[in-house]
Amino acid sequence: MKITHKAILYIGSESYDAPAITVLQGLQELGFEICVIAKPNINSWFCNVVVPENRIPQVDFVLSDLHWGTRWSRYATLPRSLPRVMIDGDDEFWGKGWEYKFGQYWNRYRTDAPDSVKIAFPCPYRWVEPLNGYEPDVLFVSHKQAWQEAFYLPFGITREYLKAGAHRRNSARPIDFLHVPGHGKARARVDAMIHAKDLPGVAVSRKFRSTSDYPDGIPSQGNRVHSWWRWGTDPAYFDALKRAKVLIYPVLKGFHWDSKRPYEALAAGCMLLMQRPRCDQSDYPLDEAGAYFEWPGGLEMACNLLLADGIEAARRRCVNWAALNLTPRPLAEYFLRKVTETC
Repeated sequence: MKITHKAILYIGSESYDAPAITVLQGLQELGFEICVIAKPNINSWFCNVVVPENRIPQVDFVLSDLHWGTRWSRYATLPRSLPRVMIDGDDEFWGKGWEYKFGQYWNRYRTDAPDSVKIAFPCPYRWVEPLNGYEPDVLFVSHKQAWQEAFYLPFGITREYLKAGAHRRNSARPIDFLHVPGHGKARARVDAMIHAKDLPGVAVSRKFRSTSDYPDGIPSQGNRVHSWWRWGTDPAYFDALKRAKVLIYPVLKGFHWDSKRPYEALAAGCMLLMQRPRCDQSDYPLDEAGAYFEWPGGLEMACNLLLADGIEAARRRCVNWAALNLTPRPLAEYFLRKVTETC
């Protein structure tokens, strides 16, 4: 496939989708026009070109993602020769493929929404359309497993993370190891280790509960149905990341690895200390984003090694690599390369 129009049609989910947002931002930077039909979309509000249903321009391919609100019925009016690209960036039910996830949405959300609800902005509730035989020609997956015929796609570092992490102080980072508690036994264990002073250096475990900043121009938060709140960035949280050299990021159970947190940390100039992900990252390895430790006994050893080998030099290497490989433009270039090679 050859890119001839530098335009795509985005028939996307109405829920926040992290990897799709990063790719859309990168496509915009590359000069692509992002067309949506009839109304803006939560994931592309910053670059929408809204077109009427009966006047869809020439585009190179059609992009969709999962969760609720994707207008699968619109594919019935599009030529089958137009490549269909899907991003499966949802982190629920990640072990059984996108079709299984769709079945869960079908059971969870309304399936009888009238057109008046589907064209509303914002929507009053979450709804799902039947797939009507939809099959992607190219599939990108976060939390990818080796058996899947798909390409791994990281969540990536969005512009909002870069803005929140800007003006980071490279010479004033008094915290060696920062941990943010959350759900799961691994996070509870790390939190307990830090409070027991089992880790070397200056180690801090802290929760953050403050107000969030939102991008200028983002549509109204409405009734939160569209997950607009996920666009928010917590100033106190980013300030802590900008004061830390390393974020300890213990991987959750199963194949779950990608979330907003590791990319927020990298955007703020903080390297990762992580367990090796079980998801298949062979298409886009993230080894250079940080250092690995074996769970549970290897965390203290990994911290000691970083301190002994020069933690500041390691931090700079990881952050510089992330800026070159995990920001919107390089991720969009990778995305386009896989699409053109496959179709």
